[in-house]
Amino acid sequence: IYKKLCLVGSIKNFEDLDEILDFGFDLLMNRYRNILADYASIGEKEIEDLQYQQFLEKFAEKRRFLKKGGILDLERAKQTFMKDLVDGKIGRVIYELPEDVIG
Repeated sequence: IYKKLCLVGSIKNFEDLDEILDFGFDLLMNRYRNILADYASIGEKEIEDLQYQQFLEKFAEKRRFLKKGGILDLERAKQTFMKDLVDGKIGRVIYELPEDVIG
């Protein structure tokens, strides 16, 4: 529940951004892969086998988040991905389904 509350912006002070985003990425990959692919401008075939870190790299590349020397700015990618999750810019997603809590 804690990670889901972070993803919707109810909890703003958390220590491990990567842990929260990895959880959110997995949730989106399992339930809303097509929405995630559209949001990140990554083809559905291309996104299929990506892990969280690979996704961040592709996301930074597509958004042209670069530091000096053409190095991907993964920190900016993380911040943007988190803000977009909290702001609902990813698309219409539900973080908790009834079957998640009834069991």
